[in-house]
Amino acid sequence: MAETDPREAAGATSWAVSAGAETEGTAHAHCPAWVRDLNIWTDEGLHRDPYPQYAELRSYPIGRSDRLGGYYVISRYDDVLAVLQDAVNFSNEHLFVPPTRDPSGRRIPIELDPPEHGLYKRMLAGFFSPQWTRRFEPTVRGIVRDLLAPHVGRSELEFMSSVAVPLPFRAMAVAFGLPPGDADLLRGWDDQMRSGTSDLDARKRASASVRVKLLGYFADLTAARRAEPIAPADGLVGMVDALVAARVGEDKRELELDEMANICVTMWNASLHTTANVLGNTMVHLAARPDLRDRLVADPSVIREALEELMRYESIVAQARLVRGEVTVGGRAMRPGDHVVTLTGSAGRDAAVYEDPDSIDFDRPVKKHLMFGAGLHRCIGSHVARMELRVALEEIHATFPHYRADPARPSRRHTGLERGTESLHLLLGAA
Repeated sequence: MAETDPREAAGATSWAVSAGAETEGTAHAHCPAWVRDLNIWTDEGLHRDPYPQYAELRSYPIGRSDRLGGYYVISRYDDVLAVLQDAVNFSNEHLFVPPTRDPSGRRIPIELDPPEHGLYKRMLAGFFSPQWTRRFEPTVRGIVRDLLAPHVGRSELEFMSSVAVPLPFRAMAVAFGLPPGDADLLRGWDDQMRSGTSDLDARKRASASVRVKLLGYFADLTAARRAEPIAPADGLVGMVDALVAARVGEDKRELELDEMANICVTMWNASLHTTANVLGNTMVHLAARPDLRDRLVADPSVIREALEELMRYESIVAQARLVRGEVTVGGRAMRPGDHVVTLTGSAGRDAAVYEDPDSIDFDRPVKKHLMFGAGLHRCIGSHVARMELRVALEEIHATFPHYRADPARPSRRHTGLERGTESLHLLLGAA
């Protein structure tokens, strides 16, 4: 498993703005000109392959773009880690640039800061614990087998639509305790949001519309469960019922319906696309490397280490933070109201931390990565995500040991809030 970086336990950093720290005006003078016009979400070069640009960014002190209202680009491992650890000077209130304000309120708990954040995270921690995850694993394994079964004996498979995307939808439907069939309804809404346009503003509007639908769905479901709780047949209490039963704060109050709906929507969305993208990205690399594939087929015990290395190699998340205090990062003085974007994908290729970072090495001695973040806002669902990914790879390599990329239909990929895969065609028979 991934090693723990001792710096991750340090908590908030106590940077002071030094006399020699550079400010917004001098940031432009020491980074590539293209950074000034960089739209981190839509840049065509980043969508094709972000790593050459990430490497150039790391060779300079922190750069600044004038697009999207202006933001600093954080690309080096130590700088990304420092920002993610510091919940005092860097707020989760704005996770995007330009900042957007959802009329339904901040997403609980990921857009909350301490101490409010801790109230909800402590309540949710047990639901995503290693113990709960182990009990949930047989369910996930059954889902993966069901998804693979229709393709046994076939010669090809489009992996994203057949496996990577439906897996987290079906798994999380069980984990949340949704009524049978409702996962298809919610996936239909998600498909509407993500198809039909490449215009960013139109997709934002579609996303807001789907969020309203999801809030209504989970508000109705939590109200129904509060009125008539259910007893799960497998003994695993789903998130909806866990929230209904939860008591929070010193006064041990019940959660309000809008709180429960907000939490459900936030955790539901966070559980889906990241897992699908990591699984798709992982298979892109394995399908192109028969030597790596064959090693996992021959020795499935390597899969845990392989996953950590592949999440280091392609750590997919880019998120913004709102600067709350006067701090210096990478020699750049930042002030309250500034925004930064942290590139964990760039951090995972930092040669100051990893030897030969652009190669995949399952035996790499240090596999620490920032795929799941760091500090107080480190992903609460990392145990579940790791389990889903591991089980999927175990079953895939047992069922289709000869899979490989279809050279006639190259994978389609994208970079933005996450680095992901849109389509991946695999040939399943022996070459």
